[in-house]
Amino acid sequence: MSRVFLLEDHSWFRRALVDLLEREADLEVVGEAGSLSEARDSVTDKTRRIDLALIDLLLPDGIGTDLIGDLRRTNPGVPVLVLTVAKGPDLKAWVRSMGADEMISKDASVEEILTVIRLLLRK
Repeated sequence: MSRVFLLEDHSWFRRALVDLLEREADLEVVGEAGSLSEARDSVTDKTRRIDLALIDLLLPDGIGTDLIGDLRRTNPGVPVLVLTVAKGPDLKAWVRSMGADEMISKDASVEEILTVIRLLLRK
């Protein structure tokens, strides 16, 4: 069972993602946050093992990629998938330069999101 941490500021979308992930037999949501500060408090708990972090890019109190350093310190090697509505020709390259492993649009299909999650978990 792969353990997923989720950072998403829109509560209805976060709830939908949790429900989606929890329906998968091989995925378990072990933590969720609605803001960068809340996520930082949660991921610095060294007793919490995370196999993948799914983080929103644009948050009310910062940018999701700011969490990557904290994640890497407490969960070295954890893959990070950025999920965002933001668009731009160089955005994916920038997100990767900030330490994310992959980025996917929030308008991607459920199948696409699950496929990317599973690909990152296999690395």
